[in-house]
Amino acid sequence: QEAPANDTPLEEYALIAVSPGEGITEMFKEIGVQQIVSGGQTMNPSTEDFVDAINKVHAKRIFIFPNNSNIVMAASQACDVIDEEIDARVIPTSTIPQGLVAAMNFNPEASADENYNNMKSCLKTVKSAQITYAIKDTEIDGVNVVKDHYMALVNKKIITCVPNKYDALF
Repeated sequence: QEAPANDTPLEEYALIAVSPGEGITEMFKEIGVQQIVSGGQTMNPSTEDFVDAINKVHAKRIFIFPNNSNIVMAASQACDVIDEEIDARVIPTSTIPQGLVAAMNFNPEASADENYNNMKSCLKTVKSAQITYAIKDTEIDGVNVVKDHYMALVNKKIITCVPNKYDALF
């Protein structure tokens, strides 16, 4: 898809990140992300949303941080359909912390390949944890999940399910 006519010269680099809300958006902007695509756990952006973001940043080389494994494909498809003169690449971030760490590892002095390799390789150094509540009784990976109890997840794997959220955090 062609970008709209714009006579200003292309920027050398631009970063695009998916963010679920204002607080996360502010964090991404503080570390140099120029364009935000709204999305998250239950609101996956479309390929067209990424194409629009790519066109808005008006840059030669673009890195996209989807920050959710369900969004990587839409971001990748956008890279395939844009103007072939633009080098847009997806850093396959599957969590917000991965996206933040990858964006912090961007180096405007490095080549696109160096940046891509550095940002992608730093993903395996990021560990994420979250606490959420169970919506139904089930068993997952040997963990007995009880409705309305709190699950602790590390790198998206459930490690415990307990009645008290502070116990889940511990």
